[in-house]
Amino acid sequence: MKWLAQLENFAAGKPLGECPVCGSEKLEAAFTKVQGDMGFGDIWCDNCHHAFHLSRIRITKEMPTGIKVPGTLVYGD
Repeated sequence: MKWLAQLENFAAGKPLGECPVCGSEKLEAAFTKVQGDMGFGDIWCDNCHHAFHLSRIRITKEMPTGIKVPGTLVYGD
């Protein structure tokens, strides 16, 4: 899985690292609560706009919320 290192970094509270597609360090993340403390999120590269979507995850107060996710993201390969 291309985004595994970035997800592990996020889970450990570390910087996201480099984009697995283009190598840029311009990664962003945003999360949205849907019900209770559960929701979804996205991690993306501001340079190439490739992204990874996370669903059915527990949203904590440390996670960035309220950030508008760009509509130009490319999910998958």
